[in-house]
Amino acid sequence: MDLAEDAIKFAIFLVDADRLFDVALGLYDFGLVLMVAQQSQKDPREYLPFLTELESYPKYYQQFKIDDHLCRYEKALKNLSLAGDEYFDDCLKYIREHGLYHSATSIFANNNEKYKSVMTIYGDYLFTESNFKEAGLAYILAGDKPKALDSYKNCGSWREAFAIAQELNSSSDSLFNLAQSLAEILSDKRQYQEAAQIILDYTKQPEESIILLNKGRHWTESIRISHMYNRTDLIETNIKPNVIEGIINHTLYTTFTMVNIAYTMAFNIGHTQLLQDVNSMLDQLNQQTNRLKEIRANKANQLISDPYQNDESIENVDTFSDTSSMASGFTRYTMSNTQLSMHSTRSGKSAKSRRRQERKKARGKKGSIYEEGYLLDSLKRLIERFNTTQVEILNILNCLVTFGYIKRAQQIQVLFSELEERIKNILDEIFDTPTNNLPVTETELESDETRKVEKPILVQLNWKLQII
Repeated sequence: MDLAEDAIKFAIFLVDADRLFDVALGLYDFGLVLMVAQQSQKDPREYLPFLTELESYPKYYQQFKIDDHLCRYEKALKNLSLAGDEYFDDCLKYIREHGLYHSATSIFANNNEKYKSVMTIYGDYLFTESNFKEAGLAYILAGDKPKALDSYKNCGSWREAFAIAQELNSSSDSLFNLAQSLAEILSDKRQYQEAAQIILDYTKQPEESIILLNKGRHWTESIRISHMYNRTDLIETNIKPNVIEGIINHTLYTTFTMVNIAYTMAFNIGHTQLLQDVNSMLDQLNQQTNRLKEIRANKANQLISDPYQNDESIENVDTFSDTSSMASGFTRYTMSNTQLSMHSTRSGKSAKSRRRQERKKARGKKGSIYEEGYLLDSLKRLIERFNTTQVEILNILNCLVTFGYIKRAQQIQVLFSELEERIKNILDEIFDTPTNNLPVTETELESDETRKVEKPILVQLNWKLQII
C-alpha cells in the first residue's frame, strides 16, 4: 500500500491531480479514486457526496453515470443498455441527446424490437434534417411503412413511394392523390419525364402527361404516347406548337449568342425582347473576347519593355555600376523575399477581407487584376452550356423532320454547326495561351490564382442529321 501511495504521490507531482482523479474514476475503482483524492489533498466535500451517490447504483448504471460524467458518451450508452430493460427509454433519450444513432444501431443490433425503436428515432432525426431518402430507409428498417411513405414522397422517390403505398393496400383515390402530389414535386425539380410517367401510370391522363413531357422537350415520347392512346389530335394542338416554340427557347438563344456573327433567328416571330437579349449577349461576347486579347497584348508589351522582369539570375548580382542601378537591382533582388512575406501575410487575413476579395474576383471589374480570370471563366461556362445543349438540339431536329419542317431544321443545324466550329477554333487559342505570371504585390499574388481557369472539354456528340 505504501508503494502505491508513493507512486500516486509521484504521479500527482507529474500530472494534474484532477486529471488523475478522472482517470482513476474511469477505471471504476473507488479505492484508487479515494487514494488519489486523499494524496492530492482534495476537499472531501468536493468528491465524497458524488462517490456516495455512485456507490448506491447498480453496477452498469453506476458505470453509465461515471462515463457520462467523464463525457464518454458512447461507452455510457453501452453501459446503460446493459443496466436492464427498465432503462431502455432512458437509452432512447440519451441517444437523441448526444446523437449516438450509429453507436446505438450496433449496440441494439441483436434485439429486434429495440433495434426498431432505435431506427424509428433515427428516422425522425433524419427527417428533421431533410435527409428524406435515408429517413425512408430508417423507417423501413423500423417497420414503420406509413412514415417511410411520407419520407419518400418528400424527396420525390416515387418508385419507392408507390411500392409502399400498394403494400399498404392504399385506395385508388389515395394512389391518384399521391400521383398528383409526386408529379408536382418532380416537375418542380424539372424531372418532367418521370412526372409524366407517374401521371400516365396512375391517373391515365395522356394530355396531362404530354404537357409535362413538352415542358422537358421530350417530344418524341409525346408523339409515342399520343399514338398509344389514340390521341393524335394532341400532336396538332399540343406537340407541334411546343416544338416550334422550343426552337426559340431563351436558353438556346443565349447559347447561340456565342457566334460572333449577327444572325436572324430561324423564325420570323415577333419576340422583340428575346431578339434584344440576343443582341445584348452578342455585344457582351464581342467585348469579352476583344478585351481578353487586349489584356494579353498589354502583358506581352510589358514583358518586352522590361525583359528582366522574370529574370531570376538577378538575385545573384553582387555589384552594381552606380547608385541608380543598385537601387533598381536591390528592388528586384528583394522581390522574391517580399513575395514570400506577402504569402505569409495573406494567410493571416480576416474572413471579411477574404470574402471581399472573392466578390471582386466574381465581378471581374474592367482594369482590375481579376478581369482576365473573370473573362476566361465566363467563356468556359458558355462552352459547358454548349455541351448540354447538344442533346436538346438533336431532339428538336428529329421532331422538325418528323413534322416535315425540313427548312427550319436545316436553319437550326447550320446555325448550331457554326457555333460548334466557332468553339473549336477559339478553344485552344483562349485557354492554352500562356499568361505572364509576375506578381509584385499581395493582391496580384491572389489574382494569379484567378487566371488559372481550367480548360473546358468540348463534348463531341453526333447531333447532326445527315438526312438534311
